[in-house]
Amino acid sequence: MPHRWILAACLLFPSLVPSEAEARGLGRALRAVRVAAGVAKVYGRASTGEVVLTTQELADCIRRSGQVDAGDAALAAERAELDTGFEKIDALGAAVERSAATVDEYDAVSVDNHNAKVSSYRRQVKAYEKREAEFNARVVEHNGVVTSYNAACYGKSYYEDDYSSAAALASQ
Repeated sequence: MPHRWILAACLLFPSLVPSEAEARGLGRALRAVRVAAGVAKVYGRASTGEVVLTTQELADCIRRSGQVDAGDAALAAERAELDTGFEKIDALGAAVERSAATVDEYDAVSVDNHNAKVSSYRRQVKAYEKREAEFNARVVEHNGVVTSYNAACYGKSYYEDDYSSAAALASQ
């Protein structure tokens, strides 16, 4: 029943994938501020206590938001691949267990066939564990990108008329 501990471990790993609450997109993280005609823009901490981003800072936030979104998509796709791989390994483990009940312990060919199935199963489990560890390392790295984005951009405001200039800067 070695495949059951893998199931328990895998149920814990999806919690490492950044949730929407952690990886906030640009639309939810920044607020546009309209400035009345003739009113000077104030960057930094405005008198209301609100932090207003400069055009360059806004461009950086747009770039970072793209990185967060791309990272989220890549991790979700990889998680789906890992889930599929786990299902295959789990099915193989169940087949090995069923096969164990039919092994003729006095027939060398029967024992060898079963041992080959067990060896194949163990190799696949090890390969899966390696991929899972690599995936978790990428999740940790991505969480660092998300944390950096949130620190620099989340909850900050920008002037609405700065957005097109910032978007042009971000695309360079």
